[in-house]
Amino acid sequence: MVFRQLNIMRSLPSLYYVGVFAILSGWSTVSLIDGILFSKFTSYEASYNVPRCVSSGCSSRSRRMLEEHSDESSCPLVNRYLSLDGIPRGISWTDIARIMNEDHLVARCQPVNLYATVRHGTRYPDEENIEATFPHFLAKLRENNIVRRFSYLKNKLFERRLRNDTGFISQTARMEISGVASRLRTRFPSLFDDPADFLNSSSFQCTNKAHERLKAGAVELISGLSDLSCRETAEEDSLAWISCHGNLSAKLTWVPLAEDNLLGAKYNCKRVRTFKMENSSNGEYDQFKRGPKVREVKDNVARRLHLRRMLEISADEVEVLALACAYESALFEDSGWCQLFSAEDLRVMEYLSDLHEYWTSSYGYPVNYQLYCHLLENITSYLNLAADEAQRNQIPTRVFKFVHSSQIQSLLAILGYGQPIEDIRADNYPKNGEDWTYMFSHLTPFGSNVIFTLFRCNRHSTNTRDDFKVLITLNEQPIKVGPCEEYFCDLGTLTSYLESRARPCDLYEMCGPDSFV
Repeated sequence: MVFRQLNIMRSLPSLYYVGVFAILSGWSTVSLIDGILFSKFTSYEASYNVPRCVSSGCSSRSRRMLEEHSDESSCPLVNRYLSLDGIPRGISWTDIARIMNEDHLVARCQPVNLYATVRHGTRYPDEENIEATFPHFLAKLRENNIVRRFSYLKNKLFERRLRNDTGFISQTARMEISGVASRLRTRFPSLFDDPADFLNSSSFQCTNKAHERLKAGAVELISGLSDLSCRETAEEDSLAWISCHGNLSAKLTWVPLAEDNLLGAKYNCKRVRTFKMENSSNGEYDQFKRGPKVREVKDNVARRLHLRRMLEISADEVEVLALACAYESALFEDSGWCQLFSAEDLRVMEYLSDLHEYWTSSYGYPVNYQLYCHLLENITSYLNLAADEAQRNQIPTRVFKFVHSSQIQSLLAILGYGQPIEDIRADNYPKNGEDWTYMFSHLTPFGSNVIFTLFRCNRHSTNTRDDFKVLITLNEQPIKVGPCEEYFCDLGTLTSYLESRARPCDLYEMCGPDSFV
């Protein structure tokens, strides 16, 4: 675990002062949140300041590239869970090619288009996340003589969170998304060098589920990519106008949720909802929550508070306390609620959260991701069409989809990316501080993104598909999927694989004819 690697638990007096929860701290890394913060509440900025390692296996070219963009003389760390090559963010695609030893592409390729799915940044909690359970727990604290060091918690709750912020993104989120946009401009300058061209030739769409925070994230990304000051100025039934400096504008659209089989299939599939109710899709989550590991966390928290046995903490309450710790840390960089937990306690609670995500949005049940076959078909069709447009020298249309965590998880699963050899379950919690095989804090933190960038190479080739390659990045890190042997994958190889992953794609067969309008 990271505390052994960094030896910070011995050097700092308490968990509160450890940088574990310092979401905006400059020294946060992928590993620093390991076993501590839940995937849904992890800051993008924290989780993808990628750590470095020294390895004799790194090429001198890679080492030189990293030295140019980092204060550390080191080589990329290969993420031990998903083999993500940790490269510096904010560098051009040509530098990526050189670091990945694919620099033969630099002289003959140019980016021509991209398709991006982007999650909103750090948000405030929904009412149901905390309000239903917290008042009862606070009543316990106020009625009892808890240990003095925690007496201030009796009146704490979320005094720094305004009720009208519920579910909305924070100021931190705006900085996160602006950072993503700035680095995309640096990585692919030719795609964003003309603000008017970018705004006029781009498609922006979000799902209609909790779309207020998606709209806010879209405004920040559009502002950053155009390098203009933008704001939402008007909204119609399924359309928001984004006005930017210089009389420029963009349209953000969405489809009514009941009709959205591209981004909203999960919310409309009646058979899936019935299946989950009848078969308890949260079975592993519920079993672990009732099991000895979470019970031990409950006992630890009660002991620290000096609560009497007759007033023991429930599993729901300890889960909400951990969520409060995570949310406040993501929003405000610290949280007094975190002091109630040890590092191992929070590791257990993160595993509980990962069980829920795995079995409801990812590989737990194939239907979780098969529902997004139309999204994969849409990506495949777009890449093929964009290649045709580039071949005819037409103005490309860039595509941006603004989504939630579960949709990115499902997209990664239908891509076949990062599938563990063994399901994570209630009965295989890793012992001795080892890491489990699939951690969503590494996949879908706040501000996470999956981007498909199309490159045109060898302009004079007669075979259209042989002219193009695609770079897929997850949170700005290059990834490989399926049969792709290089990070810059041949378009034909990739689209054939995507088509195979999307088939069969019949939502009416999966969900029933009355699921979609």
